[in-house]
Amino acid sequence: MSNKMDFFEDLSESLDYWVGTTVTSITDETADLVWVRNEAAFKRLQNLLVDKGISEDVESVLKECVQGLAHSFLCILDGATQMSSKGRIYLVDAHGSSLGEGLHEEFEEFLYDKGKFD
Repeated sequence: MSNKMDFFEDLSESLDYWVGTTVTSITDETADLVWVRNEAAFKRLQNLLVDKGISEDVESVLKECVQGLAHSFLCILDGATQMSSKGRIYLVDAHGSSLGEGLHEEFEEFLYDKGKFD
């Protein structure tokens, strides 16, 4: 049975994947850009970033951004935004059991516990 920690693990792995893929795509001119919609924009960033020795900085910035996006998404689910005045959306497992409240706070704790914050 899936639970909150399984959800957090999958979400964390997805964030890591997209940060890594994006960093490679904008700092390595040999990167395969078949997945991007705006290849020209990626190429322009590559021209600025390749051989600058800042891929770790790019990774750190992107990691913070995608973690912020995940936090915002979980805040919406937790009812911590204006949308809650119109109604709520709940995450439930296959058996209809809610993953609970406070997902945005618990996910942040999960990331800290996993050493995902710099």
